[in-house]
Amino acid sequence: MKLMFSGCGGAFALSDQFQTNAVVMADDGSRMLLDCGSYAPLALHEQGVMVEHIKALYISHLHADHVGGVEWLALKTYFNPKIERPKLFCDYQLMQDMWDKTLRGGLETLEGKVATLESYFDCHPVHQNKSFMWKDVKFTPVQTIHVLSGYRIMHSFGLIIDAFPDATDDERRELWSWGT
Repeated sequence: MKLMFSGCGGAFALSDQFQTNAVVMADDGSRMLLDCGSYAPLALHEQGVMVEHIKALYISHLHADHVGGVEWLALKTYFNPKIERPKLFCDYQLMQDMWDKTLRGGLETLEGKVATLESYFDCHPVHQNKSFMWKDVKFTPVQTIHVLSGYRIMHSFGLIIDAFPDATDDERRELWSWGT
């Protein structure tokens, strides 16, 4: 497993800094995006990552620099029958909010049907204090307070990425990443 940063310039970064996105590269060539901000399509193109390589997506929170490119990914994979729907991992409430508050307006209407998030992604909601596996790597979301908006807390879900989930405590290596 490798981790490739495809942007780390922050929310208001210029397009050549690509905001904040990363790619987990599995040994078999599959890739998981860690967030998919507005500039993710440009960043991925510049790094030679083709949309058909993207097999999964993790979303940390709903700011545009983390989800602004999700509609692009949904449409690119939906309208290409050779590409399987990417797996979508994120907090279960965040997943519902992403559809209702961010994606529904642009993705719900399709010719001949009313689409849902499941029309575009193989959804795997992650419940609080639970982990998920992808390509033999264990991912554990860590809830943090991102911002306080009025009286509402906006959470962000960082990740502990454990590429050695079967290792003993002495052998285990973990990497803290993401979610701000």
